[in-house]
Amino acid sequence: MSVFRMKGFELEQGEAAMKVGTDGTVLGAYTIEWLLKRHIQPRLILDVGTGTGVIALMLAQKFSSAVVHAIEIDHGAAETARRNFSHSPFSSRLRLRERDYGLVRAEDLTDRYDLIVSNPPYHNGSYLPGDERRQIARHSGTLPPEVLFGISSELLSPRGYIAVVLPSSQLPLYDHAASSYGLEMIHRCLIQTVAGKACKRVIGLWTRGEKSDCTEELLTISTRDGYSDHYASLMRDFLTIF
Repeated sequence: MSVFRMKGFELEQGEAAMKVGTDGTVLGAYTIEWLLKRHIQPRLILDVGTGTGVIALMLAQKFSSAVVHAIEIDHGAAETARRNFSHSPFSSRLRLRERDYGLVRAEDLTDRYDLIVSNPPYHNGSYLPGDERRQIARHSGTLPPEVLFGISSELLSPRGYIAVVLPSSQLPLYDHAASSYGLEMIHRCLIQTVAGKACKRVIGLWTRGEKSDCTEELLTISTRDGYSDHYASLMRDFLTIF
C-alpha cells in the first residue's frame, strides 16, 4: 500500500485517482501562511475535491480550533480520505461528504465557511486521460469554474476567503467566473518550480467586500543550491525532508 508520511499525519494513497503532489501541498501551506500573517484564524473550512485529504489535514494541523469539512466525488478517493481522516490526530474535527460539488446547494449545508480551498481539475482541452477516475479527478468538465465559484459564493461567510491553485494560463478564466459572483481576487502567488523558469502554477485568493488592489508574490520552489528558503519555511511543519 502506498503511504505518504508527513510530520503530523500519514496518508494512504491506494484508492485515490490523484496522489499527493506539489500543487496540493503548496496550496495548503501557502494559504496557511497567508492567513496567519494577517492574524486570521478560520473556524470552519471546506476542502472541495479533497482527494487523499492532504489539504484538509494540513489545515486541521495548523488551525487547531478549526473544523474542516471535505467533499469528494470519487468513491475510491472518498474512502481513502475517510480512512486518512480517521487515523489522524485531528479526526474529531474532520468531516467528509461523498458527493458532486455541482449538486450542492446552500440549503444542503447550513454552515457558512470562513475558508474554502480547492485544487480543482484543470484539463479543459479535447484530450482526456484514459483512466475514467483520473478523468474525473483531472478534467475541468467535472468542476468548471462557474460551478466552483457559484456554489462557493453561496457557502462563504461574509468575510470568508476562497483559495485555489491553478495553471497560470487558467487564472483569467477563473477570475472572470469569480467576478460574476461578486468575488474579488485580492492576492495571487505565482509558483516557479525552478528559478528562472516560467511560472506554470498560481494560487489565487478571492473574497467579497474588500476593495483593494490585488497583491502578488513569487514563490520559487528550487534554486541551483536546492530548495528555496521560502519553500522550506512553508513546508517545515509538514514534509519530512525539512
